[in-house]
Amino acid sequence: MPKPAVLLSALLAAATVAATAHAAATPAEEAAARHYRECVSAVRADPAKAVDLASRWRDEGGGVPAKHCLGLALFDSGKAKNAAVAFAQAASDLESGKNQLLGGPIRAIPQTIAALYGQAGNAALVADDPASAYQHFSRALQLVENTPGAQRGNLLIDRARALAGMKDYKRAKADLDKAVADLPGSVDAWLLRAAAQRQLGKVQDARADIEKAVALAPKEPEVLLERATLAALAGDIAAARTDWRAIMDIAPGSAQASTARANLEQVPATESAEAN
Repeated sequence: MPKPAVLLSALLAAATVAATAHAAATPAEEAAARHYRECVSAVRADPAKAVDLASRWRDEGGGVPAKHCLGLALFDSGKAKNAAVAFAQAASDLESGKNQLLGGPIRAIPQTIAALYGQAGNAALVADDPASAYQHFSRALQLVENTPGAQRGNLLIDRARALAGMKDYKRAKADLDKAVADLPGSVDAWLLRAAAQRQLGKVQDARADIEKAVALAPKEPEVLLERATLAALAGDIAAARTDWRAIMDIAPGSAQASTARANLEQVPATESAEAN
């Protein structure tokens, strides 16, 4: 099952859940909000410099906003494991009320805390630590478990990635069952459930799921590669070859194209003739 490509832009997009634009009630809160904006801008401009800036701010009592910005800076500096720790500390502090300005730039509401734990989980996935990621996503889901919608659905998808990383495909599939209910238009949800079904030996169910993903993203190489894999497992080599060739046309320099090319080379000559 594929892992997410978690980029700084994705984390900053998620951070909009945590950061709220509002008029601060006190000069200290205004200063914290301004410092937070400046710190996040520094992450975009120079992540290494932003690590130093956020670390000093944290050490000077910057609290949750400083730890969150430090997480962003660490992540974009290629230190995903350390970023996961910073995000988790920010989430825990926000949840407990420790070191938090009541009117500061990050608000202590369940959705915000869940977003921070979610960022910790995604950073842990990038650091190849699915067990820690699972713990972070589970805590996030506890906070929004009774709130159907995009945030819960995406957290379920992410926790399924962590479970797949732990090779627990049965529980991954259970999370994805809920995710497709929350996000029926999510390509990732259908793709990942198809992959989980395949790992569980449910090839026909997996093929039904992947067709839903293809309907949503007919030119996505990862989706086509999963469909080709499933077709080959079902003995439909002609269909698999069609998708492998399509991947090579759509994304010739991609990892999926390399896999498709290798698969095409391994197809027996007799099957190749039948496919043509």
